[in-house]
Amino acid sequence: MAIYLYGDLHRDNDLFPLIEQTREKKITDEDILIILGDFGGIWFNDYKDEEWIENLENTLPYKYILFVDGNHECFEKINKLPIVEMFGNPVHKCGEKTYHLMRGFRYNINEKAFFVMGGASSVDKFVRVKGISWWPEEMPSKEEYERAFKTLDDNEYKFDYILSHCAANSIQKGLSKFFINKDKLTCFFESILDDLQYKHWYFGHYHMNKTINEYNATCIYRKLIKLK
Repeated sequence: MAIYLYGDLHRDNDLFPLIEQTREKKITDEDILIILGDFGGIWFNDYKDEEWIENLENTLPYKYILFVDGNHECFEKINKLPIVEMFGNPVHKCGEKTYHLMRGFRYNINEKAFFVMGGASSVDKFVRVKGISWWPEEMPSKEEYERAFKTLDDNEYKFDYILSHCAANSIQKGLSKFFINKDKLTCFFESILDDLQYKHWYFGHYHMNKTINEYNATCIYRKLIKLK
């Protein structure tokens, strides 16, 4: 069983590259896919979401399709999905083999410990429509931050991997000098950065493929990579 990571699916927009790379890497039905935010499979808040996820599950051979939420998700619907326990903590069940990894939890997947903290701020929300193409829940709630701090404390800030959609302020700077947007979530990551102990941090959001060696952090976009 292997774990593969993919950055920003955006529903149909980036599906073809994922399908092609999945075929090239000869993925089996024992492997796991984790999408690092902007899954987009839950977007229209109606039957079309269920039909799309069913088609995705029939198209891709993975045992599980997991995703960290980004800023482009229909949170109104996600937050109403049934909650089941997998990998040691609650997840939202989205399909027969598709699950949402919730914010602030530790998940034990393939004998590895993952700290998950989804969410991000939409820089283009001023041109989007609240409840249609943008949801305030894209940013973590007070309860989700509290849950995250409890998980961090309970695990002494030690994990194998960190999974998120956006990243800490310092990591953003390493991606590009043009990334100067700071918000509550990027500042949260910055506040815990020095205390975190991890092998690698993987995230999406910034639409590029780049590793920041100083922080053992990698941004992934439209690229399927196997977890080391």
